[in-house]
Amino acid sequence: MFKLFLWSVLLLHGIANRSYGSVAVSASYSDTANILQILDCISDRNIPNTEGDCQDDGGYLKDWIKRFGPLTSNDKTFLREYTRLRNKYFNDPDEQEEDPLKNRNGLFARIGSEHADKLAPIFYSSKTLSDVYKKIPALLSKAEVVRLKKILLHFDVQLKIYLKESRAYIEAAKEMNASLQNPEFTAFYNEIMAFYNVNEGLQFEVVYVWWPLLNRVMTPHYGQFFVMERNPASPDLNKTENDIITHEIVHSISSRQDLKQKQKLTSQFLRGCDPQKKVKPLRILEEPFAVSIGQMLFLERFKPDEFKGTKKWYRNSWVNEFAPDVFPMVKEAFKSKKRITDGIIEKLISSCKTLYDSKSNFP
Repeated sequence: MFKLFLWSVLLLHGIANRSYGSVAVSASYSDTANILQILDCISDRNIPNTEGDCQDDGGYLKDWIKRFGPLTSNDKTFLREYTRLRNKYFNDPDEQEEDPLKNRNGLFARIGSEHADKLAPIFYSSKTLSDVYKKIPALLSKAEVVRLKKILLHFDVQLKIYLKESRAYIEAAKEMNASLQNPEFTAFYNEIMAFYNVNEGLQFEVVYVWWPLLNRVMTPHYGQFFVMERNPASPDLNKTENDIITHEIVHSISSRQDLKQKQKLTSQFLRGCDPQKKVKPLRILEEPFAVSIGQMLFLERFKPDEFKGTKKWYRNSWVNEFAPDVFPMVKEAFKSKKRITDGIIEKLISSCKTLYDSKSNFP
């Protein structure tokens, strides 16, 4: 009887003190990540509103043409081959179904996108092309390896010019890496894991790449890699905008929620408020939560002056206006160690209805 009692106490103690996964983040510069980025963004992969969309307003190709002249027929042939190769080793099983009640991820970040790109992680995790060539035979056929080498050789002269300009990223990455090791940031990332009921050990890497636009910073993420896109001439090159990184960490953690949890929360929300006629599915809840946690809560805790000075949080008006409604609920949830499953979704329905009725569309 005593053993049974002791076992019960230990079990309850374990539940009450359940530990969630941990997050580690680092930053670096990589020539090979840069090469992949540039070729992706001057090739046919850079199609608006697709997985290959660089969201650069055509900036890469404009810069390329300004420096080197229009693409030649040979250039175009090699780029088409490059695009075919990239697309062959990219598969996101979640990208076809748009209906959040049918898509297994509901209104939340899609787990399929975390593992969709098979070739990019090889470039992101390498420092030199020699490293890439050692790794790619495990993925590509011998003929494809030969073809990829020919493609890279064809553009070698132009790519080296961009890589030379990118030396500035080495110091910027060092400063970002140092800032990311802040134990308070790490503790915050782990709180995000607990909020979403995710229990994994995650290791993320921020990789810096050349970016054509001077006044826009982007940090898309592909699996465990966050691609820091900032122009090397930017006066803010060495600025450690950790909130941008944290925003992407939220997406990655959110994608790892239990699928049943995602669908349950989605159904609860859409029964009360369905703004899909005006808002894309992933902007309805996923982006407002990423903004309210990754930017608003992060900045309020660690950079309060920036938090107070920020007037616009996101380019899309739905996200920009809904995130401030999400924020106080998220803030209270983190303070009281509550989860996303503890009634927050239902409480947002009223705000959703009010916002939905306030405008005819949300650009």
